[in-house]
Amino acid sequence: MSNLTADQKRDLSKKKVGTYFGSDEKEKLTSVQEKVYAYIAGYITDFGFSPTYQEIAVRTDMTTQAVESHVKNLIKKGWIRFNPAKKFRKIELIPKGNE
Repeated sequence: MSNLTADQKRDLSKKKVGTYFGSDEKEKLTSVQEKVYAYIAGYITDFGFSPTYQEIAVRTDMTTQAVESHVKNLIKKGWIRFNPAKKFRKIELIPKGNE
């Protein structure tokens, strides 16, 4: 895995959606929401902080407005949350069992 680029690692993170953070207690995601969540999870894993809406939009071929809408839905469904202590890059993943 050390020979993979950051984008390839993020693509692999799509496999983690159902198992790594689990979906047993959380509402199911649409395919687009899974794509956004996987990118966010992979980015946080790679860099230690969350991507901006612009970074998500570029990688997923969406507008920043669409990304904002999907992020809000991910929050409502219990997959991510905002860290109120941070001003920027405040998206955090919610691990399984910590809703």
